[in-house]
Amino acid sequence: MPIKLKPFLALVLLLAIPLVAVGRIRQSWTYERMHEQADLVIIAKPVTSTPTQEKTSLPNISPETRVVGIETKLDVRLVLKGWPKTKTACLDHFALENPAAGQVRGAPQLVTFDPKQPACYLMFLKQVSAGRYVPVTGQTDPAEESIIKLSSGAQ
Repeated sequence: MPIKLKPFLALVLLLAIPLVAVGRIRQSWTYERMHEQADLVIIAKPVTSTPTQEKTSLPNISPETRVVGIETKLDVRLVLKGWPKTKTACLDHFALENPAAGQVRGAPQLVTFDPKQPACYLMFLKQVSAGRYVPVTGQTDPAEESIIKLSSGAQ
């Protein structure tokens, strides 16, 4: 039985070309693990988001991802673990220095807030100083893990 040359050649070429996969190895965080390791678990509404002077690169991510510091003031609506001394808290997080870089596959899932929107967030946070917190899962992918936007009806 003769081999059909065109389909055979197409198959050989397809197998000869290495496929490039884009992705990163990430830790798997369960709600239980985040709750256990968090100093503060809250439902909060962002009030203001202000860039800081901090500029850095996210660790353990390639290609290099440059970010700028953001300080977001939070209005704490409900405390599920921990107890802030006031009903406000400050979240330190990062935003892309070049927002167009966020469009590539495998880019970090950084959190952004629009204080004009009525959205509230479930946040699992670690304390870094009095009243200042960071995402418990780290700064690289907090939007998919430790900072979760609630439905628009939650205020």
